[in-house]
Amino acid sequence: MHPFLRSLKNLVLMGLVWSPIAFSIVVLVSSLGGMSLSDSAVLTGPLMAVNLFFCLSTWYICRGALPDKKNLLSLILRHVLGAVLLNAIWLSLGFIYSRVLDSFAITPRWGERFDDLLPLLLAVGLFFYFISSLVHYLILVLEKNREAERMAMENRLLAQQAEMNVLKAFIHPHFLFNSLTALSVLTTKSPRAAREVCLRLSDFLRYSLTYGQQEWAAVRREWEHIEDYLEVEKIRIGERFQVEAHIDDKTLTEKIPSFTLFPLIENAVKHAFQKSMESGTLSVKIENRAQGIRIQVSNPLPGDEENTAGVGQGLKNLRSRLETAYSGEAGMTIKREGGFFKVELRLPRRKEKGK
Repeated sequence: MHPFLRSLKNLVLMGLVWSPIAFSIVVLVSSLGGMSLSDSAVLTGPLMAVNLFFCLSTWYICRGALPDKKNLLSLILRHVLGAVLLNAIWLSLGFIYSRVLDSFAITPRWGERFDDLLPLLLAVGLFFYFISSLVHYLILVLEKNREAERMAMENRLLAQQAEMNVLKAFIHPHFLFNSLTALSVLTTKSPRAAREVCLRLSDFLRYSLTYGQQEWAAVRREWEHIEDYLEVEKIRIGERFQVEAHIDDKTLTEKIPSFTLFPLIENAVKHAFQKSMESGTLSVKIENRAQGIRIQVSNPLPGDEENTAGVGQGLKNLRSRLETAYSGEAGMTIKREGGFFKVELRLPRRKEKGK
């Protein structure tokens, strides 16, 4: 819907702005057409009221023909055609209106006056067509910027929510208890390993605090964050938990939304290893593709979850974040097959500003 027609307030405001413009044209026609102000108002006033709606109709032309260097000629032709067509209709209505006035007048004069004013009215119509087009393009730019700001704000809020979810999950009393228990054992059996776990915990939390305020992070930093998490989980779970990772070096410098990998890995560890005593291997692949980056995470399904339906809240939040960050161009596929739970992300390359 046209932005001026979305509310009564906008409609009234538009009428208030258009009234002095229409009156100015009435005065102009009176001066150049050699007629009284009242006659000019009778002939020109209704035409200007109709012209207002023709100006509003340029919104739909502008919305379907946004400025683009590659299609500049097409844009010009579209507007030239639109200007000719709309003004032809407007002037035809004016011609009919002047003849209707003559049919009620004792002395026919309105048709002749309209014919004399035709060049002036044509210039007025073309002028307002292009002015209204410029105004509508300005509105479209403002709306596009407002939408971009809204999406950026939503992405920041989702990132902050993801950060809080990460911290909440990580310092959950049960998780913290198990981690401290493992550390207490390591301090007597392997002080070096205990020190390593403490360092991993510290790095994990440091990343969470640092990148919780940033929208994007390099794949290298994301994977280092995951390695810290996995090292702690290996201590907790034991030898039955194995990790097989294949990270394409070409992807390490690519930027992806921060905390993209953690929900995938955390979901796999939680369902495949924390809830089951079975051994298995967590598989992670990050591949460089022509279209962007493909991330695959696969984990064995415990026997009691073979036919379990549904997706965890962490993966739902991640899907929402990716839709916002990539404007709907990213893809997520979740499937269960061959006793494995598999999640695949297809992320387009991030477009740097100014390119």
